[in-house]
Amino acid sequence: MVNVSFLLPTNRQQSHPEILQTAINSINVMHEGLSYEILVYAQAPVKGDHVVWIKEDSLIGPLTAFNIMGSSIAKGEYLVCCVDDHSFVNSVEGCLDVVEGPLYRDKDYKVIGLNPSGA
Repeated sequence: MVNVSFLLPTNRQQSHPEILQTAINSINVMHEGLSYEILVYAQAPVKGDHVVWIKEDSLIGPLTAFNIMGSSIAKGEYLVCCVDDHSFVNSVEGCLDVVEGPLYRDKDYKVIGLNPSGA
């Protein structure tokens, strides 16, 4: 069972692969204890630990990519929407604790924002 699906659309896999790789590496480093997948929506193949590449046939933009990945491809119980120029400095486990806690108990949709700076 996959607990978390990281949804990561990109259009930089060929022009700036180091930016995309930094995002992927930060997810892998910060989430070793979780069961997760990294769904990368891109035109060219992307490989890496926990990476599932989804081919983008035409430039549709990140919002449509999030919808496609989140509605029909992701296997995780939780979805984390991120972009290729973000680096994780903390695990999302703290967010999962919050959305499963008393504050969100009676909510139909459990949505929480991430602070990419870690502050």
